Amino acid sequence: MQGWTALAEVGMIAISGGFSQNEDHIWAQSLENEVEKASSKALLISQKHPSLRLYRPYVTSLIAQLAHWQQNHKFARNMLRRLVKTFLSDDPPHAIYSAHLTLISVLSTPTDTTKGLTAKDTQAALSAIQSFVAHAEMAQHHGVKLFGLLIRLRLLISSGLWDRVEDALTLAEEALGFDFTSDKDKGTDKSILVSISNAPAHEQASNNAMPSPSKTLPSLPHFPDKLSEVMAIHILIVGVVFYTYVGNAASTAPRLTQLHMLMDSGSWKDTENGVVEITFPSSSPLHIQTTHPRILLILAYLVSAIAKKDPVGRKPKRKLFANEGLTMWEKEMRKPIMLSPWASVSDLTQLEYTMNRMKGDLLCELVGVHIMRSEFVGAQKHLEVLVAHVRTVGLWDAFSARVLLHEAHLAHAREDTNRAESCYAIAAELASEGEGRDDYVEICARVGMVGLKIGLGKADYEESMKVVDSCKGMGGTLRSVGKVIEACMSSEILRAKTCLKSALTITGESTDNHLRCLVLALISSHFMHTATDYAMKMLGTCEQLASGLGAGAVKGAKNTHGADTVGNIPLRIWTAERVLELHRRQGDVAHAQKQILTIQALKTAQASIVTH
Repeated sequence: MQGWTALAEVGMIAISGGFSQNEDHIWAQSLENEVEKASSKALLISQKHPSLRLYRPYVTSLIAQLAHWQQNHKFARNMLRRLVKTFLSDDPPHAIYSAHLTLISVLSTPTDTTKGLTAKDTQAALSAIQSFVAHAEMAQHHGVKLFGLLIRLRLLISSGLWDRVEDALTLAEEALGFDFTSDKDKGTDKSILVSISNAPAHEQASNNAMPSPSKTLPSLPHFPDKLSEVMAIHILIVGVVFYTYVGNAASTAPRLTQLHMLMDSGSWKDTENGVVEITFPSSSPLHIQTTHPRILLILAYLVSAIAKKDPVGRKPKRKLFANEGLTMWEKEMRKPIMLSPWASVSDLTQLEYTMNRMKGDLLCELVGVHIMRSEFVGAQKHLEVLVAHVRTVGLWDAFSARVLLHEAHLAHAREDTNRAESCYAIAAELASEGEGRDDYVEICARVGMVGLKIGLGKADYEESMKVVDSCKGMGGTLRSVGKVIEACMSSEILRAKTCLKSALTITGESTDNHLRCLVLALISSHFMHTATDYAMKMLGTCEQLASGLGAGAVKGAKNTHGADTVGNIPLRIWTAERVLELHRRQGDVAHAQKQILTIQALKTAQASIVTH
């Protein structure tokens, strides 16, 4: 019995590593038949001898995994469904949970990788997770329940069911003992959550004040075991990503702070290979493969860079975390990789693939923040590093759309409109199909194209409004961008003001000062003739933010590395010209003369940048 089971187990490890499909490995050509034969014999023996009954769940899972590998999805799912219904109350917990987890894994894997999970498959997987969590809750196995809640969260996000994420996230955080009631008093804007789920949304107006950070942060809860601590890190990462996506910085900040506290504690490093053991009274333990610590470390840097959206200031944290993440990536890649004893070659390949993708993501963050700060030399340098990296590790197809989008943004910022238009079109095309398909990138490319055409005076109303509609389902940032485009295309002043106020609210709540200064500039243009004091105040804030995008790392430095630069110079020139117009209208000759000199200096700096 043990021999047949071991043969089936080792054979599945080799099959999952891709050996049976590689013609160079002749020894593995008939491996699938051997595993099928061994598992069938082991299952038959376990059914004939009651004393070997405990082998049956494990062998059945092996048979289902092989069938799933062979694209026989229906057979695998039905076999596992029957298995989880046959367990008795006195069966060992590790066997029960292993069968449930195998069923969840099979159900949450799309039968067609090009299309993803269908709604029916997603619901089936969620039902299986609910049964798993319910069993753990009834048995009072807290760690297992936490694991199930995390799996549910990941499935909801990967399936795009964003309107259900917040409730699931709250449930998981409460189970861990986290208390974020201070930021929940405000709550997430339900219109954003509804729009993300592609359901009708209602316009909401609120003030344009920046969110005030929480003054008192809750301390870390006590974690009874290693699994709870690891699950806490994962759930905090999910929370940070979710609230960053919907544009709620007030809810993001305390979760990010606690994530940093957990990562700084270093206790997550105790599991060198990411395997966590769950013990049960009078039973064998359950070993769970969690995210590898090496991936968890770099992921924490990446998530931190994404969450810190504000590029204004001398040392923007987005750039800081991205740079530190790349430094740590290089250090980690020089260390030997520790994997579990049952790991296959595919596990190693997947780990290396994920690490390489995260390096590409960190480089994308650096390129993005450089472009936003008009640091074109740095942007070009890191863009070249990004292209070299993804081509070297074979990720060009997956990153090509994003690379072209960065190229378009860089050309757009440099006022190279022909190149920007071409790159936007190519990026949208690449992101619409193939391995690099990414709906978010595609919409960003189409948004950039519409923005470029608006600036050139060539925008088409119907095309622009289609892009506005597509932005409503893609999170806080694109939703605010959609409002800006809608305002630009609207012929009704009141409608344009309403859209811009809504965009200002969203950018304020998400601390997106890069977009916020543009929104302020657009709003001020509507008050130039009706409320000059209000317009002057907004123009002043806009100038402060636009110049802050060029703040150097070293205060007071001149003509050296770390010195101040001009920031967003086109916006600064536009703002300065509007201020000059107001001064002239008010008859303030002295301030008008100073403003003329400022505009001349900015235009000289702009000409110098364009020529270089």
